[in-house]
Amino acid sequence: MRAIGRKLTDEELHAFAREGPVDALLALGVGEAKAFYERDFDRLLAEHADTLRVFEGVTSGMAELRAAGARLGIVTRQPRHRLALLVPPVVRELVDVLIARENVQRPKPAPDGIYLALQQLGKVPSERALFVGDTPHDIEAGRRAGVRVVGVSWGFCTREELAACGAEVCLNEPAEIGVRMLDYLNPKRRSEPVMERLLVGDP
Repeated sequence: MRAIGRKLTDEELHAFAREGPVDALLALGVGEAKAFYERDFDRLLAEHADTLRVFEGVTSGMAELRAAGARLGIVTRQPRHRLALLVPPVVRELVDVLIARENVQRPKPAPDGIYLALQQLGKVPSERALFVGDTPHDIEAGRRAGVRVVGVSWGFCTREELAACGAEVCLNEPAEIGVRMLDYLNPKRRSEPVMERLLVGDP
């Protein structure tokens, strides 16, 4: 990595998900980490945009949820100008609401983006919502918003790390995204073991 003059280890890359890129860069001794990140992220994103792929099974699962009557949204810490590359059309057409960094005063791990999404989705009560995420910031935001939190373990964090952050359920494979996720809104499921695997086999 150009900022530190060497290639990052797997653990250092892992820290970008756990701590966020700016904090991770600061921990690696990068001066002016925020300015570096904001300046270089757009360039690197544009250079590598053609390599970005949606995990197989995610869009079909989202379509299945919509067909069942679920309303879908995305809450991201990324600024809106990046979303044309980060959220491809096949995903955009499946979501009803997209909350970017500019839409709220406090991004994740604050719950503001989730609150706004629930409002825009039709004043959905928090107890009737699932929030899916793959980082500690996602899990914390969901818990603070009072929604049911579902972790996904195919990012940088393991299911054990997500559980330690407070994820009530963890999906192991993108193919687990789908209508059976709605079972986790059933109050009877709340007394079942944390991290129970779904029977079917997530962005």
